[in-house]
Amino acid sequence: MELRKINKNDAKSQWEYTTALPTDENGLSNPYNGVSYDDYIEKVLLTLISYEHPVNMASLIKTV
Repeated sequence: MELRKINKNDAKSQWEYTTALPTDENGLSNPYNGVSYDDYIEKVLLTLISYEHPVNMASLIKTV
């Protein structure tokens, strides 16, 4: 097993893995289950890559 950052070069295998995960399992959710390859490339991949260097992080943090 090898741990890699999500990237465009491995998009096909990452799409296969990500979209095959169940929508909900043991309390974990996967909103990308069943997403088409085109949608994954155009939308999902960029979103997942952006999580590495989030912009406007303060707006994402909820105050209690």
